[in-house]
Amino acid sequence: MYLIMQCNNISRLLAAVALLSIFVKATNLRQDDAVPEIQQHQLNDANFERRLTKKAYETFAHWNSDRIANAVPLDLNIDTSDVVEVIPSNSTTSHATNKRLRNGSLRQSNNNQRVANMPTSAVSDSNWPYGGAIQSATGRILFQFEATGDSTFLCSGTVIKDYLSGRSIILTAAHCVYSDQHKQFASYAVFIPDQVSTRGTESDFDCYNDKYGCWLLSFGIVDEGWAEGSFPNNVDHDYAFYVVHDHASTHSGGYSQGLSGTLDNDVSPLELGFNTEWTPNELIVALGYSSEADPSLRYCSNGLSGIRAVGDYINLYLKDCGMANGASGGPWVVDMNENGVGTIVSLTSWKLTDSSGIAGPDLLSANGSKARCMFKKARRFGDPGVVGGYVVNC
Repeated sequence: MYLIMQCNNISRLLAAVALLSIFVKATNLRQDDAVPEIQQHQLNDANFERRLTKKAYETFAHWNSDRIANAVPLDLNIDTSDVVEVIPSNSTTSHATNKRLRNGSLRQSNNNQRVANMPTSAVSDSNWPYGGAIQSATGRILFQFEATGDSTFLCSGTVIKDYLSGRSIILTAAHCVYSDQHKQFASYAVFIPDQVSTRGTESDFDCYNDKYGCWLLSFGIVDEGWAEGSFPNNVDHDYAFYVVHDHASTHSGGYSQGLSGTLDNDVSPLELGFNTEWTPNELIVALGYSSEADPSLRYCSNGLSGIRAVGDYINLYLKDCGMANGASGGPWVVDMNENGVGTIVSLTSWKLTDSSGIAGPDLLSANGSKARCMFKKARRFGDPGVVGGYVVNC
């Protein structure tokens, strides 16, 4: 079950409101721009707090050593033979857009003000050695889908700056939030930032082994282009957000001194660059948690190119990246400085079946991405109660 929120067509909006009244009469969801009022209203509501506390307790209790050990990466693969075109890194045009990229070229940036990247050379797949903000903000996501029984899955995600109190927001891939095959949101979803700093030897669910602990992922936001489509025809919508409520019940564990229990206060969130233009062959640093190298945080750094495998849409492409399974949803960062601070421009969506290379969606608003609109809804929408999240039409 999911909610459909429409924003461009009045008649469809009214229909969605009618559905809302049927599906979530028990929640406090309101559709207005008073973001703090929505959040404060819910966090001060005793019934909501009881529901949230119950969900957190059940989720944290659900994970045990067997479910952790049996969790498999939820990665998407496209056969090399299905690739229509690899766009060379030196292919440029002055005003190309990725609204299905009819001209088949990468958008070139006019912004030449760049800071030194870290790292500064190409790396195919290695342990991340630099620490910094990006390490604290990037984490492992564990979840299930009811339709797959007791099967458990792994992805990666990143805490992003949301300039809002009362909640924290995580960027990840849509396929790590919503199954386009089973048409349902993930359940029992948790986020473990900086898991590489565990005091254990591998992934476990002793949240006190983890530097910052574990957080309940309260609900997700995905676009209807992902939810109503099917892979690989919906790859251009493979980005999503998880919302974490700033509430004592949603956090467990952590050994770092002075933890507040508020996710985006305890880690160092990164900026999501809705308007950050990138250049072909620009060095991109991609990170994620590999199941093969558990519990290490892995990374690759490659010059940016493009790849077209579905229709006219061109994914961003790191052709020499060899990161293994589990990196789906992990961030692609430009302009990373010596403190590990940079701007996210994409995330790992899919890879080729029989060769190196990973692809990610273009999150630049000028190129047709709906990420900014979805982010606004992640900041604004109240908790949907028993429903796993919102399918939105931006």
